Amino acid sequence: MPQTEFLPSRLAGSCYAMNPDDLLSDWEHEIDRILSEGSFSDSPLPPVLIVPHIDFRVNLELYTRTYARLAAAAKFPETVVILGVGHQCPHEFSIHPFGFETVLGKIYPDLDSWGVLSNVCDFSLSNDPQTFFGEHSIEFVAIWLETVRQLYAADQPLKILPVLCGGLFEHLHSGRIPSEQDEVYRLGKALRTLYDQQLKGSTLIIVSIDGCHVGPRFQHSFTGNRATQRSVRRWEADLWKQCHHHCYPAFFQHLASLTNCFYFDGVGALSMILQHFPFQSHIEKTELWYEQSDQSFVTFSAGWMA
Repeated sequence: MPQTEFLPSRLAGSCYAMNPDDLLSDWEHEIDRILSEGSFSDSPLPPVLIVPHIDFRVNLELYTRTYARLAAAAKFPETVVILGVGHQCPHEFSIHPFGFETVLGKIYPDLDSWGVLSNVCDFSLSNDPQTFFGEHSIEFVAIWLETVRQLYAADQPLKILPVLCGGLFEHLHSGRIPSEQDEVYRLGKALRTLYDQQLKGSTLIIVSIDGCHVGPRFQHSFTGNRATQRSVRRWEADLWKQCHHHCYPAFFQHLASLTNCFYFDGVGALSMILQHFPFQSHIEKTELWYEQSDQSFVTFSAGWMA
């Protein structure tokens, strides 16, 4: 087994409080407010949570509602598989047994799961591991997990298996769905087998994704005006509809028809779930963050899969 390495909290002090007491106090107040509504008191924790990785200062509500489900859970998960987005990773996936050194303490990696996947897969899993450093799609999940654990399940252990997912760009341009000849397909199949045989019942999967990225800031030749926003909202609603009906070919073709020209950020992560797991999506809310300064916007959603 490799020596344990811990990713650093690079966004503490900017996107969220660096002082542990301040962080716990602030987020406990927000989570307790949601829990007081009683929405999750009788609801089992879904096997998959969908949460954005937009800056907390843009919208804290969707994070709070998502992680309130975890706070209300009868049993805290032993392992969390984080399917993030590899914004700087030039591969369709990368898995490395990193832990995370949050401002609240260390989260250790699930070395057993890493070992199983490494033995089963006859190809490299750890592609450009340096791209995990500073990856907010992983960091934002890690700090929320440790916050919820310390506030509501302090006696429970926690391990993570961080995964960076790509955008299936070559597949979308060719219109070819990932198949047995593709490593990304074989990884998804191996992850499903590991889940079924060893992780089910003790593991939570978190899909850490944003939605569409539209406007001049993202090299589009058009602005994110109201008409564009309406079109993109309809397009993304149709995409989530395919996820809800668990129709992977329709999901893929919907993205491929425009070669994901709206830069939906969660292609690889959702593809892995929809192609290999029996879960349907349930989106609670989708928000849109518009910046007048450059007439660009980002959409982001929260929900679960079961």
